[in-house]
Amino acid sequence: MKILIASTFIPPIAGGAENVVWETAVRLTSYKDVEVHIATIGNKKFEIRDRVRIHYFPIKPLLTIYYSLIGKKRIDSLFDENKFDIIHVHILLPWLYLFRNMPGKKVLTCHGDEVYNIRWYQQYFTKKAVQNADAITSPSIWLQEIAKKSFKMPVKYIPNGVDTKIFVPGKGKVKDYVFYYGRYIERKGFLELVNAARSLPQYKFVFAGAGPLSKIIDRPNMKDLGFKSGPSLVKLIQEAKICVFPSHWENMPLVGLEAMSCGKAIIATEKGFSEIIENGKNGIIIEAKNTESLKNQIISLMENYRIRHHLENNARKKSAIFDWNSITKEYYELYLSLLKNK
Repeated sequence: MKILIASTFIPPIAGGAENVVWETAVRLTSYKDVEVHIATIGNKKFEIRDRVRIHYFPIKPLLTIYYSLIGKKRIDSLFDENKFDIIHVHILLPWLYLFRNMPGKKVLTCHGDEVYNIRWYQQYFTKKAVQNADAITSPSIWLQEIAKKSFKMPVKYIPNGVDTKIFVPGKGKVKDYVFYYGRYIERKGFLELVNAARSLPQYKFVFAGAGPLSKIIDRPNMKDLGFKSGPSLVKLIQEAKICVFPSHWENMPLVGLEAMSCGKAIIATEKGFSEIIENGKNGIIIEAKNTESLKNQIISLMENYRIRHHLENNARKKSAIFDWNSITKEYYELYLSLLKNK
């Protein structure tokens, strides 16, 4: 089975969708009958990394239009050199549109904007692309329902995952801080979190990430570490007393799974997080955009060891369900079913 996975970027340039692409691609190479390729944007032409063959396309303005016209030879060349059985795109535009007429079964995984934030000038390309999809998946149940209505097609739920061998409970001493990592933007509930931190000077708040709101991290009890990944990020999660993710909405957030896999008590919001958190059992769910509720729950968890310890034990157990190996197997079985019905 020869698989082409398409994503505009891959790690180390990474958000949630890009990490999903990479984690599943690497694990798919462990199947003896699978050869994995990735199509992405970059300055190189080709490389092999962790047994994954990566084909880079130069970044250009208006990618969909450019590679439909001037850059089409680059697309044709990729498919002349390779006969792909599966074409799995993790962003609808430009990739599903560009590959819509190429041979191979086509899978679209929806990560958000391509479902509910389609701009008027994208509607034509979106419609043409989706018409050629053989299967659509969504990592979250709430987005699955929106995608069904938007695309008028069946949508399969395959959640995101976590590497439970990397994100593990720490053995060292826990430090006395509240931890947030991710983008510093309004949609992540960053304003609410900073406002809560300003009204709780008795607690230290540590932030790891980047974004336009970084300037509001301006009080003595706040510390901005910038973007972190790998072992340094794992250590920060392990050493935190609690983790907080007050996003307005998320699409099956990796940050929640990672913190839970490290055995952390987390405070998060309903849309996205409620699919992995049972409120009061393995985490705390609060109303989005509610600074007062966020502040009260931070105080509760920081001060109450018994509740915090209860959530920590159950968080790690829950995260095991979402181990990347199990999630990758679901994608592999989907590919097999599509090829069986070829």
